[in-house]
Amino acid sequence: MDALAAFLRDLFDTGSVTVDPVDGAHACSPAGLDSTAPASSILREQAAALSLDMPHIAPDYRPEVAAWAARTFHEVCRLLVWPGREIPQDSPLRKPAPNLYDAAACFSADVILQFLPGLVAMARRTSAPEALTGYLLQLSGAWPLSSVGIPDVPADPRRLEPIAAHPSLATLYSDRVLSRSDASRLGPAWLEIRIRDAAGAYPHLVPAEIRALLGIELQNLPY
Repeated sequence: MDALAAFLRDLFDTGSVTVDPVDGAHACSPAGLDSTAPASSILREQAAALSLDMPHIAPDYRPEVAAWAARTFHEVCRLLVWPGREIPQDSPLRKPAPNLYDAAACFSADVILQFLPGLVAMARRTSAPEALTGYLLQLSGAWPLSSVGIPDVPADPRRLEPIAAHPSLATLYSDRVLSRSDASRLGPAWLEIRIRDAAGAYPHLVPAEIRALLGIELQNLPY
């Protein structure tokens, strides 16, 4: 199993990883992952598992987007264990993100970018180089579905459009806003409607700050 495949397996199975610092040899070519590569198979399996747990019908899986996200996430982790190291010129972080941004891209990237909040927290906690932290915040802003819960990362309304338009992603997004108590994401009317609907007869399950901002009142419960 190659380095990237082992990294993904550990990440998905345990939530923790071990990486080697950047040494100029990257885990996979900039062109992408071969569809038969172990890493590609692991990403596809994870996407299929996530699809089963998605509300409604999940978007299509786009392997090239998941491959880009995997290379990017792996490279950031490698740079984090080499404090003070600048981003190499041939780093996957200098490769452009996929051009097509739609519901399928959001879902496919989220297969691995769902772990962004933890990675950003680690970068801030370890005083990572400014260039690396800045890259992570830019990445987080570009993928709002994956970055819910990261402080100081506002959601670009234009990047929310494919999420709002897809029932499965819209539900997942609103669920994350609630579960991660991210009141900074409030604002879009469609999101506030979903949160009010989700609160229903159980407003006490909505985080206090979000309740206050939306004017959701607690009801007297019979128990």
